[in-house]
Amino acid sequence: MDKQSQQRAAQILSRAFFNDPSIVWILPDAKRRQRQLEALFSASVRYGDRYGHIDTTPNHLHGLAVWLKPGESSPSPLHLLQVGFVPLLLQLGLRNAQRLLRCVDFMDRYQRNLMPQPHWYLFLLGIDPPRQSQGFGSALMLPILEQADQQGLPCYLETYLESDVRWYTRLKFRVLSESRVPGSGPPIWMMSRPPQ
Repeated sequence: MDKQSQQRAAQILSRAFFNDPSIVWILPDAKRRQRQLEALFSASVRYGDRYGHIDTTPNHLHGLAVWLKPGESSPSPLHLLQVGFVPLLLQLGLRNAQRLLRCVDFMDRYQRNLMPQPHWYLFLLGIDPPRQSQGFGSALMLPILEQADQQGLPCYLETYLESDVRWYTRLKFRVLSESRVPGSGPPIWMMSRPPQ
């Protein structure tokens, strides 16, 4: 992705995740959240572009799926440094950065325990809110789901929304575990999809 597309992708993800329970918990100040989210998702899109795989809606960018590849499904600390996560943490402020790191560490530990085998990891899926419920999410998921099926590999994701659990179930994901992020964090569902 070029820099302009990365910036647009970060803006779309910021709008899509603005009221996500994990984001509200990590970034409780709604007045500052949009700017902070754009910084967070800019780094996340750079990470996915450099070290993972990104699918976008065709013709016009309305949404994107960011996947991490089998064998590289846990974000590498060195790679995070290379895409600018340290300046991001400084921009978020101490408390917000601590909550983000607690959340990331919690998800990473669960992922390692629940999915020790090679798998595709859905790092991010976001559709611009005015374009949601129009089939873009399923269309963005299908290329890697089909590839994973051909490779005989499972897929894995986390979600903080119970409504998303039902949506992912239609794509043949199943809940592996339900928990809560430590330190009064939000509920989280860990899901996997075996190869079909």
